[in-house]
Amino acid sequence: MVIFVLLITNMKKIALCILGFTILQSCNNDDSNGTRVYIEGKLITSLPTNEIGLNITSNQRIVAETSLNPNQSFVLSGPNLGGDISLVSNQKIQSFTTEKTGLKLSKDSLSILIPASISYLKFNEIKLKQ
Repeated sequence: MVIFVLLITNMKKIALCILGFTILQSCNNDDSNGTRVYIEGKLITSLPTNEIGLNITSNQRIVAETSLNPNQSFVLSGPNLGGDISLVSNQKIQSFTTEKTGLKLSKDSLSILIPASISYLKFNEIKLKQ
């Protein structure tokens, strides 16, 4: 009987350890490298600011969303999940200017493709198609 009680007590400890480990693993997020993407800038458009939405995608997942400030500026920040990064707009982009190189406008003109090596980016201006 004593052996049976000791066996059950040890099994409970093992079960609690497994449960604790499982909980800790489930708390792990996709931001495994700990880096973040920070993008800011100013849009040039005649559209009302409340009609324009922007987001950052990393590894084809939305990691940050915002709308324009009344002065048509924006700031976005989110985790870098690896792979290329995109600044996505719900309105077509005509052109953009920034100090960084290697950025491209997507074929559908709805996003700016940003190399994964860039973690901070300031756009001097992003001009939207009217």
